[in-house]
Amino acid sequence: MLKTGQVAISNDVTVDIRMLSGKSLRKAAQARASEAAHNAKDWGGELVQIFSKADTPEIKAERERKAALPEARYDRYDRGLVLAQGVTGWSAADKLGQDPEDQLSDSDAEKVYRAIVDLSVPTVAEAEAALKNA
Repeated sequence: MLKTGQVAISNDVTVDIRMLSGKSLRKAAQARASEAAHNAKDWGGELVQIFSKADTPEIKAERERKAALPEARYDRYDRGLVLAQGVTGWSAADKLGQDPEDQLSDSDAEKVYRAIVDLSVPTVAEAEAALKNA
């Protein structure tokens, strides 16, 4: 059973959210990776090579350190897809459209996005505990 919740945003509006399935999370992660690959392609091969050459062991270590931080989990998924799959309703007077991101301010969209990720993706500690108890 998928967990559900509510997020209070600006103007006294409450957004109803649900946990995403593993399939939905994979699609959101793939969309994010595809966007990154598309951006790299747009930059051109020469710029990518410059970045690759500048990728020192110190820079790699810093990138790995940042990837291990709890905040890094919010960088893994496409926000628009997560919102489209995870928002189920809201208390605002106007009807919720198919793309909730179009109807939310950037700060409200980010708050709701993070709440959906929090419902859907276990923290490192939660994942480790689940493995131990399995």
